Amino acid sequence: MPEPWDDPNARLSAIIKKMNEVFSGNLSDADFRGYATTLIGKMVEDATLQEQAQANDTAESFSNGAYEQKLTGAVVDALESHSAMADQALKHPKVFKGLASLLLDEVYRQLREKAEAEG
Repeated sequence: MPEPWDDPNARLSAIIKKMNEVFSGNLSDADFRGYATTLIGKMVEDATLQEQAQANDTAESFSNGAYEQKLTGAVVDALESHSAMADQALKHPKVFKGLASLLLDEVYRQLREKAEAEG
């Protein structure tokens, strides 16, 4: 059986649990999951962070480089990209309908699975 940290979903779940402790307000696990996934994705794509991760033997050493500066940039980029997508979805019926169509099957599937698991 793999260790919990070998499972990316277990790692993300642990991050989300900690985010619940750090942030205040009425935020759901889905909010945290999306936010964490977006920020991690943006940071992993960064060439400077890629180089620094390879040059450092520990996460602690890695954090002494450009990590926090790049996280700030990722937070701003995430805000801008999510805002731009929300703006398009709310202002353009074609975009909204396309988004609704793209998400329909997955939302339905997850709701059905949740109901079956609970009931």
